[in-house]
Amino acid sequence: MANRTTPTTLAPAETEAASTAARILAGVLEQNSKRRDLELRVSEGASIVVPRAALALIVEVLEQLGDGEAVTVFAERAELSTQQAADLLNVSRPYILKLIDERRLPARKVGTHRRILLGDLVAHKRRDDADRDAVLTELAGIGQEHRI
Repeated sequence: MANRTTPTTLAPAETEAASTAARILAGVLEQNSKRRDLELRVSEGASIVVPRAALALIVEVLEQLGDGEAVTVFAERAELSTQQAADLLNVSRPYILKLIDERRLPARKVGTHRRILLGDLVAHKRRDDADRDAVLTELAGIGQEHRI
């Protein structure tokens, strides 16, 4: 399956169906917490076996869609353009280029274009979030010392 770069959204009338499906499937996961694979009946006489991790992902997607959020699913090895990476991090494309130039974000060149692995982008975001949390914790400590 190719990566879909256009986010999926639901019409307002469909969000309730997504929320209901998410609640039901989450209940199935909870009731079968010890099982790795779950068999689901999809129609009269037809059932499918779904790995637990895949079903949990489906529940997450349905919850987001049910909340009216747009959802895009990428494989971790998907290559993103610099604009797609910027859109995912909610930053500017020039900022992404700066990260690449400073070797803080790995990328490869395809012709004149740069491509970033989604996994590398996610790893960068996690590091950045951890750094930000450490600074906030430090600032909170300083504030407590000085009773600010």
